[in-house]
Amino acid sequence: MSPDRRGNLLHLLNMLESCAKAGIYAADFSDAESFFNKRDQLHYNACLALLLNLGESAGKLSPEIVALYPSVAWEKLRGFRNRVAHDYPGLDMVVIFKTIAEFIPALETALYGIVGQERAANAFDPEEWEAARSSPFYRHVDFSLRGG
Repeated sequence: MSPDRRGNLLHLLNMLESCAKAGIYAADFSDAESFFNKRDQLHYNACLALLLNLGESAGKLSPEIVALYPSVAWEKLRGFRNRVAHDYPGLDMVVIFKTIAEFIPALETALYGIVGQERAANAFDPEEWEAARSSPFYRHVDFSLRGG
């Protein structure tokens, strides 16, 4: 097993945690305007931070894992992160809301599949897996891998 591939666990879990939190923060909204305006943009800004985290974590994945799972838009994740970080006032609230409502759930499903496949291939350090399972930071990650 490549050492690079073994180092992907925490980046993938960070991404799953960010997906779950974005889903929680946006769950009560049916449109971009209410999402943007609620509590002085609290939910909107929290989700922007999570989108930044998704792109950062995607950028830290090994080239091997990126190549193994080309169906995930890794480059788009990194590019979207850059857009959020460097063009905050130019962001379109509708695009942000649509990304959270439509892209993030699909990404979360894909990430659970990747983590499940990598775990089945013994690509993760078992001690690191157990430490992550017991960490309160990953409390929104379903370590049963949704039945996987």
